[in-house]
Amino acid sequence: AVAEMQGEDAAVKAMKYAIEAEKIHAELFGQAKGFVDAGKDLEAKVVQLCPVCGFVTITGEEEACPLCGCKASMFVEY
Repeated sequence: AVAEMQGEDAAVKAMKYAIEAEKIHAELFGQAKGFVDAGKDLEAKVVQLCPVCGFVTITGEEEACPLCGCKASMFVEY
C-alpha cells in the first residue's frame, strides 16, 4: 500500500511477483510433502527458477514464465 501511494511501481510489481511465486512454491511444497508422507520421491524432470520473479517449475515445459513473461531460456536450472 505504501509503495502504491509513493508511486513506486517497480516495488509494487516486485511484491506482486513475489506473492504469486510464493503461491506456486506452497503448491510445490505440498506436492513434495505428499510424496514424502507416502514414502516416495517427487518426480521432477528439472527444477528451474525464473530470475525475474522467483517462479519455480519442475516440468521443464514452459516456454516463458507465466507470471512475468521472462523467456524460459533465462531460467536458472538446478
